[in-house]
Amino acid sequence: MNLRIATPTGIVVERGVSKILACDGNGLFCLLPRHIDFVTALETGILRYFDTQPPQVVLQPLSDSFTVDSESFRGTGGSLFYPTARARREHRSPGEHWVALDGGILVKRGDEVSVAAWWAYVSDDPDVLGKTMRDAFELHETLERGTRAALAGLESNLVRRFLTIRTEQQP
Repeated sequence: MNLRIATPTGIVVERGVSKILACDGNGLFCLLPRHIDFVTALETGILRYFDTQPPQVVLQPLSDSFTVDSESFRGTGGSLFYPTARARREHRSPGEHWVALDGGILVKRGDEVSVAAWWAYVSDDPDVLGKTMRDAFELHETLERGTRAALAGLESNLVRRFLTIRTEQQP
C-alpha cells in the first residue's frame, strides 16, 4: 500500500507500507493491503504504520524489563507485569512509525491510502511524540484562550457602541 499524509502546509509522509493502525469514532482499526475501499473520519491521536519490508528482528533478553504490580491482583495470588519505558524502547517492532494527527479524513482506494489532517507530527520514538503532542496541545490551548479573550473584547465593544447609539437617539 502507498500511504500519503497531507497537511495544509505540505506532504508529511509518502511511502510504501504493509499495515496501518488508526482510530476513528468506532475505535481502533487496521488496514492491510487487500482491505476493502474505506473512508472514515479519524480521531485526534496516533496513527501507526509499518514499513513494507521491515529489517531483520533481533531478539534480546527481557531482564530488568518489567515491573510487577501485585496490588492489582490482591487476593488472587497473581501479579500483573507492565513493560517499563526501557523495555518499550528496546523491544518495539522494527519498521514501526508513529504519526500524531489532529483528527482528519482517511481514504483508502485500491492500494492508495490518503490522510488529510490540519497538522501531523512524525516520529519513530513514541515517547518523543507524546511530549511533542503535549506541547502542541498546550500551545493550541494558549492560542485559543487568547482568541476567546479578543472575541469577548470585540463583543463587549459592540454592545457598548449600540448602547451609545441608543442613548443618543433618545430625546
